[in-house]
Amino acid sequence: MTKRPDQAIAAVAAPRDPHQVERPLGANSPLTARECQCLSLLAGGSTNRDIGQQLNISLPTVALHLLNARRKLHARTREQAIAIAVSSGLIKMDRLSPAIR
Repeated sequence: MTKRPDQAIAAVAAPRDPHQVERPLGANSPLTARECQCLSLLAGGSTNRDIGQQLNISLPTVALHLLNARRKLHARTREQAIAIAVSSGLIKMDRLSPAIR
């Protein structure tokens, strides 16, 4: 049975874990809050190590969040994921470092 696009988005946005962090833009966001945080920090010029230290998570966890974000956004690269997230309003330009704006 094939799902309609709106059903597929709802399935992706549905929380899998009751302890999952709230989504930044409500139920319409395909990314978790943590995925958005990682992408936003990456867009601001942070390395995976920097992101891990800032969010107090391990390097493999950072890599997993960025990979999940890339997959959900159908992006081939981290840079493309950032571009899609910014253009879709999932991450805001005001969160980026001044050197990037």
